[in-house]
Amino acid sequence: MLFRVLTVLAAAFALTAQAGANEAVSRLAALFGQDADLTYPALSADGSRIAFITQNEGRSLLVVMSLEGDPGTRSVDITDQKIRGLFWMDDRFVMVTVSTFSANVQVGGPGRNVFEQWLSDTEYFALFSLDTQTMQTAQMLGREPSLLPQSSLASFSGVRGGRVLMPAFRLGGGGGRPMLESTLFGVDPASGTGRVLETQRLRSAEVPITRWFVDAQGNAVARLRFDNANDRSTLELRQGNSWRAHPHWENLSPAGGVSGVDADGSGFYTVPWANGFRTMVRYPADGGEPRSALSAPPGRDVTGVIIDPVTRTPVGATYIDGAPRQVFIDTDLAAIHDMVAARAPGLIVNVSSWNAARTRALVHIAAPGEAGTFLLVDRPSGEIAPIGEARPAIANAGLVSTRRLITYQTRDGATLEAIITDPPGAAPGDLRPLVVLPHGGPASQDHLGEDYIAGFISALGYRVAQPNFRGSTGYGRAFQRAGWGEWGGKMQDDVTDVLTHLVAEGAADPARVCIAGASYGGYAALAGAAFTPDLYRCAAAIAPVTDLWVFAGDIGARSSRRSVARDYWRRSIGDPNSQRAMLEARSPARFAAQVQAPVLLIHPVEDTVVPISQSELMERALSSAGKDVRLVRLDGEDHWLSLSETRIAMLEELVAILNAHLGAP
Repeated sequence: MLFRVLTVLAAAFALTAQAGANEAVSRLAALFGQDADLTYPALSADGSRIAFITQNEGRSLLVVMSLEGDPGTRSVDITDQKIRGLFWMDDRFVMVTVSTFSANVQVGGPGRNVFEQWLSDTEYFALFSLDTQTMQTAQMLGREPSLLPQSSLASFSGVRGGRVLMPAFRLGGGGGRPMLESTLFGVDPASGTGRVLETQRLRSAEVPITRWFVDAQGNAVARLRFDNANDRSTLELRQGNSWRAHPHWENLSPAGGVSGVDADGSGFYTVPWANGFRTMVRYPADGGEPRSALSAPPGRDVTGVIIDPVTRTPVGATYIDGAPRQVFIDTDLAAIHDMVAARAPGLIVNVSSWNAARTRALVHIAAPGEAGTFLLVDRPSGEIAPIGEARPAIANAGLVSTRRLITYQTRDGATLEAIITDPPGAAPGDLRPLVVLPHGGPASQDHLGEDYIAGFISALGYRVAQPNFRGSTGYGRAFQRAGWGEWGGKMQDDVTDVLTHLVAEGAADPARVCIAGASYGGYAALAGAAFTPDLYRCAAAIAPVTDLWVFAGDIGARSSRRSVARDYWRRSIGDPNSQRAMLEARSPARFAAQVQAPVLLIHPVEDTVVPISQSELMERALSSAGKDVRLVRLDGEDHWLSLSETRIAMLEELVAILNAHLGAP
């Protein structure tokens, strides 16, 4: 039933999208920039129903549907909502994380580590419930009057007695001066109203409790104190009516976040550096020595812990070895993963949702570069059935590009990896115009999974190169820290060297190369145009940093005087006080006169990561120098381009500059 309904929806769209793609490039931009036909599919606790988000006639719908032949499909319109994820709390309530832009909220409570800060221009996260019996929604803690303004009310700690467990900060006390309290609420999913289950009053100078952890019955078994000023954390374990610090997690530096807890509260998991690489480590609650629980293959980092969304127990971990991979400690989910992998050799396999008994799961499979297909897997019977495709119109139009992993040598002898996306039908050795597309972060990593920007550019007929330059994550601590202080330095050389490699291989036409990117990638695009101007015919920068000294100073102004975030950025970029000359020398906005190529700047107005003033500064500098520059402002959009209409607008601007300056492939 589900596959038939989704196929009908997808096919109806595919006809118009394919025709449009053949008629105009703008329809191609819509094809890649719109929301996927199937996102966030999740199984109910008993495995009989599925919730997912789909598109129909220009509207976004959150759909709840039976997998057992029940025709009672229901939906709620979520158009224009920024959904960040969803899962079933049980067989009735679906929990949905939503974010929205919030401006001019000041937090002035006691405690300099957390609360002496501005939440101006903040992306605010909230947790909602959807009652699948009534299809009504409620914001969790949305009407709690005692809460302090805080950037997120979306943390889900577990379930107790049918209530959602959520941590939050509030002003409590009575009869005297109000006191700041770190509180664990039990929230009614039907109404969103909460009641206090655990609370701890904090003195103004006390390190606050930022997380609470519960066992499978919903009993609080631990809490985490986080010293933001000194990058230290302490895991406190319940001992009767009091709390004691874990002997191996007291004043731990660098601070470690708890990724998950065993169902019986006997162990806690985090992902620290161990011998230079990130691994998943278990800390026994009895004070025993921490032990490695999961590791990635040699030379790779664990990139994340796979958590059961309801129980918060860890079931596995993720890593990247060119493609994103999963490895499980839960034997049932491991069996499901391996069953699909055996029947789909060479494909990227991702177990994305499962029922409470872990007998059924939704599994996403995809070839490199494809949006892929979701499968329903029944472990006891071994049955595997297709649920629906994420972006069927792209496949139907024959626009899936080939993504492959290469290695290349840098000028100083390092061996790096890059993802190359070849146009549909192109051989790896064909001479093609090239778009260099460095990733954002810079603490991030490109891989062989779907990338809508790279897919769109390659569908136009251009080859795309995405280097994992020094400073990228996934290759160990030394590799990541090799990028610190190297914005515009060795990191930029690594970007240039992938171009040199492809030209030498005969795969890139050196006379037809553009550079583009978002966030840090936008900075790298502008740095390429300013510092190696002979290489590029055009540059496109989305939400870029353009003046390192100004940006580093702005981070300081928006952060508390001592904070982990501020210290990280000063290590990554440079200290605006002691390294001003270096930062200015590596700021594209200060070298606008050297730019030769036309420049496209695209910036979301509601960007809470890189303020739009960075692009405005670059536009003024280029205009004053008499250069060809265009700034496109995306109203109502955030740093991540979460809205389909603005993604489409961005791609339309991108194709215009590429076609104008690279010509036809």
